Amino acid sequence: GKKRRTSTQTFLDLGQRDFGASTCAVCGCVYMRGVEEDERAHAAVHDAYASGARFPGWRSERTLVRFEPEGRHRGAPRPRVLMVLPTDPAAHRRKVDEVAEMVARDLGLSAGWLEARCSVLLYVSEAKRVVGAVFAQRIARAYRVVPSEGGQGNHSGPTRCEAEASACACGVRAVWTHPSARRRGVATRLLDELRGALTAGAVAERAQLGFSQPTAEGAALARRYT
Repeated sequence: GKKRRTSTQTFLDLGQRDFGASTCAVCGCVYMRGVEEDERAHAAVHDAYASGARFPGWRSERTLVRFEPEGRHRGAPRPRVLMVLPTDPAAHRRKVDEVAEMVARDLGLSAGWLEARCSVLLYVSEAKRVVGAVFAQRIARAYRVVPSEGGQGNHSGPTRCEAEASACACGVRAVWTHPSARRRGVATRLLDELRGALTAGAVAERAQLGFSQPTAEGAALARRYT
């Protein structure tokens, strides 16, 4: 019988120094230099890491709060916090997945830690960029961390928890702020909105938030906040 012809992607190396697979040191994107489609994909990922994921908006949004714009331009969009649930449309979840990938890389989280069953709060800046996010779940019990013997200034070594669980309203898997928006109260605003968003008809106390696997900066934020 006739032999089937198969098609394979081929490249002509004409001496370009930038030809071949590369890993961006900033955004971690692996792409083929010299391949237009890969170059465009890398540019989009790199842009998100540099300034936050682009967010032009959705026709139907679950907006929790809007803030006064920080810029001086009249008519500038107001920064806002949105909530995305696991049951929301696929397009909304794809944006969450995009942000989750960036957050996981930035915080050094393992793949799959920011799972689809999390509810997510996104902080959208006046520049229409996602510059903050909280990934959380409703939980009933959690274990309090035992303060280190060296006091709050010493956080090296393994984390120790109390033997008995305490009441908890919400478990935070990750809280993240883009480097361009840090020290502007973004994380605090997200946690403030979270306390009312995932509880039925009441605002949870700050101490009722639980934080899992925080970075050193995240642990410091949790101590200050709760």
